[in-house]
Amino acid sequence: MISRTSALSFRDHVRRHSIHTRTGTYSSQEPPDVVAATLTRDQVLDALKRDLEAALYAADRAFRQYDAADPANRLVAGELEARWNQALARVSEIDGKVAAQ
Repeated sequence: MISRTSALSFRDHVRRHSIHTRTGTYSSQEPPDVVAATLTRDQVLDALKRDLEAALYAADRAFRQYDAADPANRLVAGELEARWNQALARVSEIDGKVAAQ
């Protein structure tokens, strides 16, 4: 049976090793929790940037659909314009979140 202290020290060793291999930035002066918090913040920022890229693509696609619509068909053009505006609002929302990080 493994003692509690050896199990804890092994877990800390694994955590330090995984942080070091993922980032290459671990130093013995930084507590592992600080490094883990930094990883989490960086991961959140990366996820927001991916969301922003997807939102920009959706807004561009919505614009192309609106631009291709027949102006004489006001119902379709109105719906496509509303979708385009929603996509632009989503881009603005995500851009604000990225700026806040």
